[in-house]
Amino acid sequence: MKKTSGGLISTLILFCLFLFFAGFPFANFIVDSIIRYWVMGFARIIFLIFFFFLSRRWELPSLRFHFSWADAVYLPFLFLSFSNLLYLAISQKNLTPVGDGEMLLSEAFFSLSVALSEEALFRGLITEELAQKKKMGWAILLSALIFSLSHSVNFFSLPLGEGFAQIGYTFVLGLFLALLYLGSQNFLYAVMLHFLFNFLNNYLYASLYQGEWDILFFLVNGLIGVALLIWGFFLFRALKKKNDLSSLKID
Repeated sequence: MKKTSGGLISTLILFCLFLFFAGFPFANFIVDSIIRYWVMGFARIIFLIFFFFLSRRWELPSLRFHFSWADAVYLPFLFLSFSNLLYLAISQKNLTPVGDGEMLLSEAFFSLSVALSEEALFRGLITEELAQKKKMGWAILLSALIFSLSHSVNFFSLPLGEGFAQIGYTFVLGLFLALLYLGSQNFLYAVMLHFLFNFLNNYLYASLYQGEWDILFFLVNGLIGVALLIWGFFLFRALKKKNDLSSLKID
C-alpha cells in the first residue's frame, strides 16, 4: 500500500474544499430546480478534478478497483437502496405517476456526481487513511461519523428534523460503504451503492409519493437496516480475521 506524505494536512484541505462545493447555497441564486441540479452536479465534478489532481500531487492513496467473485457477499447491501420503494409496495400507497423525465435525469446526474465525489473523499481517502493508522473497526466507525457530520452543511437547506434524520441514516450508510470499500477494495462498488441509495430512496421515492412518514415506513427501513447490520457484522468479523492472518504471514 502506498504511504502518504503530509496526509493529514492534505486530507483536511481536500475536506474543506469538499465542504465548500457541497455546502454552497446554489438555491439562493438558481430558482429553476432542473438547472440547479445540473449546476450542483458539475460543481461536484469540479471538486473531483481538484481531488484527483491534488491527490496525485501530494501522493495520497490511489482509489482501488479490485474485482472478485467473492464480492457477491456484499450484494445484500443493495437492499438499502430499495427500502423506501419496498415500503411503498407493502403499504400500497397511492402513487404519483412519474411524468417529469427531465427532472429525474437531472436528479440522477446529481446523485451520480454526489456518489463519485463523496466516495473518492470519504472512502478512497479518509477511510483509507484511517485504516492505515487505526484498527479496521475504528477506521470504519470514524469514517462513518465524519461522513455523517459532513452532512450538517445541509441544515442550511433542510428543515431541522430532516437534517438530523439525514445525519442519522448517513452514519449507518457510512458504515456499510466503509466496510464495502475495505472489504471489496473496489471504489466502483461503493459508488454504485451510494448512487442507488440516493437516487432510488430519495429522488425516485419522492417523485412517486409526497405523503408523510408513518410507523410502517420506520418499521420497514428499521428491519432492513438491522438485518443488514447483522450481516455486515459477520462480514466484518470475517474480513478482520482474514487481515489478521495476512499480518501473521507477513511477520
